[in-house]
Amino acid sequence: MFLERLTLRGIGPFAALEEIDFAAVSRSGLFLLEGPTGSGKSTVIDAICFALYGGVAAATASTERIASHHLGAGERPEIDLVFSTARGRYRVVRRPEFVRPKSRGAGVTTEKASQALYRLTGEDDAVGELLCRSAREIGDEILDAVGLSREQFVKTVVLPQGEFANLLRAKAEDKARLLEKLFAAGGYRTIQDELKTLGEQALARRAEASATILARVDAFAGAVGVPDGDRVALRDLALRDDESARREVDRLVTEQADAAERSRADAGLAAARRSQAEDAWRAAVDVVERAARRAELQATAAALAGRAASMDERRAEADAARRAAVTTPSRRAAESARSQLAAARVDLERARAGVVAVGVAEVGVVEVGVVEVGVAVGGAELDPGDER
Repeated sequence: MFLERLTLRGIGPFAALEEIDFAAVSRSGLFLLEGPTGSGKSTVIDAICFALYGGVAAATASTERIASHHLGAGERPEIDLVFSTARGRYRVVRRPEFVRPKSRGAGVTTEKASQALYRLTGEDDAVGELLCRSAREIGDEILDAVGLSREQFVKTVVLPQGEFANLLRAKAEDKARLLEKLFAAGGYRTIQDELKTLGEQALARRAEASATILARVDAFAGAVGVPDGDRVALRDLALRDDESARREVDRLVTEQADAAERSRADAGLAAARRSQAEDAWRAAVDVVERAARRAELQATAAALAGRAASMDERRAEADAARRAAVTTPSRRAAESARSQLAAARVDLERARAGVVAVGVAEVGVVEVGVVEVGVAVGGAELDPGDER
């Protein structure tokens, strides 16, 4: 905002018409309001604030003091301010409320305040186009044009006595809002907010990615049986973003994968050895059972050999009986011996078959013949089948 011209009449100590050409005095860049106490320096600041916002600069001061006490009959106070902003050139005219003598009779009456806002269309336009007369509408228009409220204006553009200290003591948030409006830094605020949002989104994505990485690390560690100590180190390394960390992760992963492969190989070897041991045990049991069966059959063969020897003795006895020409009882004894010999032969054949089945060497058995017993009667050979 740039102040161009201020015209006063009946304001504070200035009863007559006074005009300040700010455009002229500010050409050098700086100018000074100088004068003794009561000369009207603060009145100039109050007049500027009143023209823009309808109130004086000091927050604790009353607007009643703006009107001069030196007004003549029929005169009224007035402030006329011309200023320009990025939105254009404006002229605001305000007449504050004041007390004047009545036109008829004795006493005084209060003249109400009035105001008007104009837009100047050119450098030579001194009156301008009327925009509004309502105090509220004028306040909204000036706020949009200047971009500052009265409180912000008196802290940045004009500083009444004591107000600068309040600016220095203001909270950081209040200073930030004030300076943002003063220097039109709203665009930077938008950029800052956007960057903050993008940063928060990036952090959220990073946290999600970290959670995914840790979940996969835990799944891998559980699958290959990584010890707890190595698992913690693996989780820490997995979240680091540098080449050395990635190499260390690859090393740990390779080691654990090799260890898992060795464990599987050892498990397979142990299973094979167990199978071999079970096969050897079953073979040993079979050998023991075969040996026991062979011993049993050998004992049976020995018993049968003994019976065969007994049969030989009986055959010899039968031969002796024949030579002695035995009688009928001797024949019967011979027949009994023949029957026993036949039974012994059957048992011997069965024993032979058992010994061959288990791989035992054949047992030598004396072949026993059936003795044909004959009895000579009266010098003649007696047929064994003869009943005589």
